[in-house]
Amino acid sequence: MKKHTMAACLLTCAIAFAGCGTQAKPADSAASAAGESTASSASETVEESTASSASETVEESAASSASETAEESTASSASETVEESAASSASETSEEIAASSASETGEESAASSASETVEESAASSASETAEESTASSASETTEESTASSVSEAAESTDPDMDLLMSLPLTEGEYELSDCIELGEYKGIELVKPSALVTDEQVEAQVKAGLTPEAVEDEDAVVEDGDTARISYEGKKDGVAFDGGTSDSYDLVIGSGTFIDGFEDGVKGMKKGETKDIPLTFPEEYHSEELAGQDVVFTVTVKEILRTPELSDEWAASQEDGEYETLDAYMTHQKELMEEANEKMILQELQGDAWLAVQRASTFTQLPADYVTDGEELFEDSVIEEAAAYGMDLDAYLAAASLNKEDYELRKEQYGRYSAQSRLILEALIEAEDLSKDSDEYQEELTKLADTLGMSEEQVLEEHDEDNINQYLMTQIAANRVISYANVVEE
Repeated sequence: MKKHTMAACLLTCAIAFAGCGTQAKPADSAASAAGESTASSASETVEESTASSASETVEESAASSASETAEESTASSASETVEESAASSASETSEEIAASSASETGEESAASSASETVEESAASSASETAEESTASSASETTEESTASSVSEAAESTDPDMDLLMSLPLTEGEYELSDCIELGEYKGIELVKPSALVTDEQVEAQVKAGLTPEAVEDEDAVVEDGDTARISYEGKKDGVAFDGGTSDSYDLVIGSGTFIDGFEDGVKGMKKGETKDIPLTFPEEYHSEELAGQDVVFTVTVKEILRTPELSDEWAASQEDGEYETLDAYMTHQKELMEEANEKMILQELQGDAWLAVQRASTFTQLPADYVTDGEELFEDSVIEEAAAYGMDLDAYLAAASLNKEDYELRKEQYGRYSAQSRLILEALIEAEDLSKDSDEYQEELTKLADTLGMSEEQVLEEHDEDNINQYLMTQIAANRVISYANVVEE
């Protein structure tokens, strides 16, 4: 499933000015991958998490806990949407800005630590250790994301954004018809992906949520797929070499983390067993002192950890014993996955529908107050993100090597997009005569309350009324457009 760019990801969230931010990423490429937008920020919004989720395959989302239900996931997203004032563009931008400083701290620290471990000493130069590779990738991804974001924001060639940036601003009160001519929104073409998942995908997700457990059998030996908790000391000519010693390391058998022969030497060992494993470093190994040299690793297996087998007994131990058989448990998980897919697909359809309306409409001017509201929302989000890193805004931008002009451009782009989004919603409300007194509104409020696990009264009491209203109206407007659409199922 694709991830939408700036205008496409309004989705089910209220428009930015109301504090339930839109997916306003003015400079993002249409080819942006879901993984590039992680939605891990505290200011994550519905469109961030659902756009990411909607564009993930089941395999990509398999890392989430197998016991996490669709209801829990949706509730989290919805709650963040109503509670958080930061829009996705502001959130993602602030995350990207922080990426540089983050990669210079935790990630680089992790990479440095990894380089001091035996993974670097024991891994061949042809393949980096898992830890090094992950740290390197994370660092490169965040830094490249920041650089790309700034560059694209400053040099955007998106004709939609170029036109939006050229629109005049109007001060004070305005006539909606002086700002937007709503385009044809009935009969648009939409493509709906299948929500079905295969048994293999269900099994993959369930297995991804399993946690290795200590093996109690004293006669058990280390096997492929096990995690061997080991201590080791590497010696060359009887002398321990730098980086070749660890008191405790969890080695996943089959990971290829160490040089050839190390894992084979550990396989077959029992808990508490100590063994000398003679090995030879590859000729092309990056350390000249170790390249091609014969060494001996003295290894002790401290514990054997093994992922439990999927069985009726295992299934009965899950979900408070609600499912007596593995088949029943897997059927339940499949239903949850397909339910989650349906919700994500709806989010995607809403995004497609909103984009179609935006592209079919003509904009002649933007209310200056709306643009200012969007810019303030953007800046508040970035400042909040900076504070999370213990920085003020200037230090935050400096840490990411961003100049003030690039930042101000990004902020203005977001402000203008949020104003445009507000006009679209107002035009649809007028065209469709949408009202808070309608059955649709009540149905959406009930859905939101159920998702949040609250009564309708609690929702209205604990969340800003304007935010709730905008959120619900956006849901209704997008769904109304979909109801008129020609939806083709894949």
